[in-house]
Amino acid sequence: MMENIIELGTVEDSHELSLVHVKSWQESYAQLLEADFLATLDPNEREKNWRDNFLSPDFEVFIARNEKQAIIGFASLATRQYHGQPCLFLKGLYLLKAYQKEGIGRELFLRARGQAKKRGATTLYIEVLKANPTLEFYQKFGAQLVEENVLQIGTRVLPEVILGLQLKV
Repeated sequence: MMENIIELGTVEDSHELSLVHVKSWQESYAQLLEADFLATLDPNEREKNWRDNFLSPDFEVFIARNEKQAIIGFASLATRQYHGQPCLFLKGLYLLKAYQKEGIGRELFLRARGQAKKRGATTLYIEVLKANPTLEFYQKFGAQLVEENVLQIGTRVLPEVILGLQLKV
C-alpha cells in the first residue's frame, strides 16, 4: 500500500474537493437517498460552496491525497451557532469508496480532532444521519448522543443525530 498524504487544504483545492464531495455522496448515500437526487448533485455548485467556506477565518479542511497527489477524501471543521453559542463542528468527513477501510478516514478524523484541541475546543460536535454506518465510527472514539433531529435531503426526511466528543485540551 502506498503512503497517503494528509495536509491542510487551500482554496486552490476547491475544484477537486467539489468532485470528491459529490462522488463520495453518490457512493455513500446510494442506499439512503434517491438516485435522481444524487444524480443532480453539481460539482460546480459545490465548488462555489468550497470557495465560500475558505473565506471564513475559522474554516479548515484536512485533505487526503493518494500516491498520484489526487484528493481522495477530506475532513472539515467550522464554527457555527448551536443553541446560541459558537461551537466547533466536524462539518464533514468524506472518503472515496475505493479508499475506505484503509485507516485514511481514521487519520483524517484524528487530524481534525487534534486541530479542534489546538483551537481550544472542549467539545467537537458531529452531525450524522442515524442510518449512516459512520455513526458507529464516531462512537468508537467516544462521541455521545447530544440531540436527535430530522433532516430533509431531496424529498426524504431522515433522522439525524448530533454527537458530542469531549476533548481533553
